[in-house]
Amino acid sequence: MDGQRLAEAYNPAWLKVLSYVGVPTLTATAVWLITRPLWEEGITPLQYAVGFAIGAALLYQCAIGWLVLRHIGTRIIAFDDRLQVQANGTERTLLWEQLAPPKDYAFATATRLSLKSGETLIYAFDRMTDLHIIKHVLGGEHQEGHAEGA
Repeated sequence: MDGQRLAEAYNPAWLKVLSYVGVPTLTATAVWLITRPLWEEGITPLQYAVGFAIGAALLYQCAIGWLVLRHIGTRIIAFDDRLQVQANGTERTLLWEQLAPPKDYAFATATRLSLKSGETLIYAFDRMTDLHIIKHVLGGEHQEGHAEGA
């Protein structure tokens, strides 16, 4: 299989370090915000409501972040006819037609790439290099072109 290389998506070292430190720290902060009224006296209802809302939003972002951490070492090489996914010492080749449109988690700045069968391929932070190219291709234009034989 020869094809033109379109992109190589991976997480740079700075993003890995920031993720390994940031996600657990922000998770603890979210739990602190949500549980604050249980251990602190004098919290007004407004403080509780604001703390709970911010904590819940942050906890949602962190839940997605923990999913991304499972895939933080994954590298995706995109060719015009296929993807090569390298993770945990294994390599998997997939045709574009096997992939579902990307699922964006805009509030958590993350994306889920999956197969049409529903199997998750990767959760990735949107700062993953060249992920935007892969998302653009999966957005429909490239798949429609291949389906029509272009």
